[in-house]
Amino acid sequence: LADALCKYVSGMGYTHVALTPQCEHDANDALGYRVTSYFAVDHRMGGAEDFKYFVDTMHAAGIGVMLDFVPSRFHSDAYSLAMFDGSPCYEPLFAANAQADTSCAFNYGRNEVRSFLSSAANFWADEFHVDALRIVGVSDIIYRDHAVSGYTRSESENSEGVALIRFINDSLHKQHHGFICIAEETTSRPLVTAPPYAGGLGFDYKWNLGWVSDTMSFMQDDPVYHPYHHRSLTFPMMYAFSENHILPLSHDHLEHGRRSYLSKMSGGYASQMAQLRLLLCYQFTHPGKKMNFMGTELGLTGHWDFTRYLDWDSADDKMAAFCRALNNFYRANAALYACDDSWEGYRWLNANDADRSVISFMRRATDQKLIVLCNFAPLKWSGYQVPLPEDGEVSVVFSSDAKNFGGSGDALNVKKCDHPVADMPYGFSIDLPAFSTIILAYN
Repeated sequence: LADALCKYVSGMGYTHVALTPQCEHDANDALGYRVTSYFAVDHRMGGAEDFKYFVDTMHAAGIGVMLDFVPSRFHSDAYSLAMFDGSPCYEPLFAANAQADTSCAFNYGRNEVRSFLSSAANFWADEFHVDALRIVGVSDIIYRDHAVSGYTRSESENSEGVALIRFINDSLHKQHHGFICIAEETTSRPLVTAPPYAGGLGFDYKWNLGWVSDTMSFMQDDPVYHPYHHRSLTFPMMYAFSENHILPLSHDHLEHGRRSYLSKMSGGYASQMAQLRLLLCYQFTHPGKKMNFMGTELGLTGHWDFTRYLDWDSADDKMAAFCRALNNFYRANAALYACDDSWEGYRWLNANDADRSVISFMRRATDQKLIVLCNFAPLKWSGYQVPLPEDGEVSVVFSSDAKNFGGSGDALNVKKCDHPVADMPYGFSIDLPAFSTIILAYN
């Protein structure tokens, strides 16, 4: 896998690969989240030397390796950690009576548990040189929730769980320069990516699950309802800078027979492809780092099946060309990434055009400004007017509707307005294609 995947990922312009857990896990869990051995590479994927070769191959090509790590629970079968020394050593006392086919929470108050989990996390950085860990189930650690019958959420934080998370993050950062710690945290707890001395948990990034939930709910709606749900597009900006975010299009929305991202879109194939290009452009121009799920850039239909290879024979070359161009455009334009954590890098131009399902905004860096127009309607808007805060020249630098990407390639007819637009003193007009994102340089 290493050589072929490395060549493909590099050629597509990605910077990292993200893997589900590679620890030895329960045979009935194909994705690896029911861990049985925290210091062993899953034998189904090869052995320790094979995984080292994989990481080294990626690094040689400048590709980082991110890995899921699960300190929130462990499989409770006898060959795992449950009742490890004949007593509930790793699990809370009450979990000793848990059913054999469930997962156990860890007893985060025990020094043995804290040492074990921190050592395991550092093991993957020490031994295999992975560049980042995504800590899975942070909410289950920092709140008094446990994977047993009668699952309930407590309003109070689990101080022992909070201490564990801070300890793991601190040890990884101290022992491995530049290491990235990522949180899968599903609540609205503040300061997840703030340092512990400021009351934070010490993560570098947090998966923005609110963004993906709102966005996919909107995209899966019939476009006729888009004007009524326009807030799903604008509301994520209310919390975009509350944390350092990653915007994940991941397996979470695809497993258990659920459809691919392309198949979630409405209409025929051409319409679905246009909406998928629109979705990816919206993701790449929104503040936050980006994650794409394998196969999405191939325009695959149907649903993802973890027991089979991706259907490379059915790959859409134009969608692949679009994703390659989008990756490279993103990396070449600092306005899209240099200031992801504050309003200094973002400004709304028009957030309220619900009737036409269009949003427009500006992305900024020190020496660059880009205008982004996203049309979520199945209609073309001729002469669509966009407000600008200052006089300047605009020119199209990227279009999801380009012919080589499978779009119409129609002329966009960009013209400066000689009058104020909306509540701003300047503006321009453009023929905005259906289901499209147009990016313009603004000088």
